[in-house]
Amino acid sequence: MIAVFIIGGILVVGAIIAGMVLLHRKKQEPVAPNPPEQTPAESPKPAPKPRTQKPEPKKVRPTLKDRPAPTDIFLIHLDAVLERNLSNPNLTVEQLTNEMTMGRTVFFIKLKNLTGMSPVEYIRETRIKKAAEMLEKEDLTIMEITYKVGMSDSRYFAKCFKNTYGVTPTEYRQQAKKQK
Repeated sequence: MIAVFIIGGILVVGAIIAGMVLLHRKKQEPVAPNPPEQTPAESPKPAPKPRTQKPEPKKVRPTLKDRPAPTDIFLIHLDAVLERNLSNPNLTVEQLTNEMTMGRTVFFIKLKNLTGMSPVEYIRETRIKKAAEMLEKEDLTIMEITYKVGMSDSRYFAKCFKNTYGVTPTEYRQQAKKQK
């Protein structure tokens, strides 16, 4: 058994020595001199290709102007999520961030930078805007609209509406009917 290890070790050492000898020989081999340089008169020049066709126009790649901006995509997605959950009075920022597949902090920062509003403010503003559309187009009572936009307290709804539009929901509806 010991003899096998010794023989194996000798073979390994022999292989290492053989490799070193080969490397040493390669270093000593003379390097072939560079081929003589041809003068311009001696070197054959390729004949120019005749132009029979017009060059193909470069393919135009879509630019960033052609695509919606990531901020637009974010807000479009957010508005779609809010539209689906608008009638839910218990909608929380946590539920919103889960549907947007974002962390709460990242979501807050991104929304604040884009709109200047916190998520709670943005939800409230979206509900109030939707209520204003409903007041103009539908003949529902103020209380029905309040519930449809996900607000359960009509006094709070009227207060938020007045803060946004400067008039109560009833006055807003009357003004909208006069304009028609």
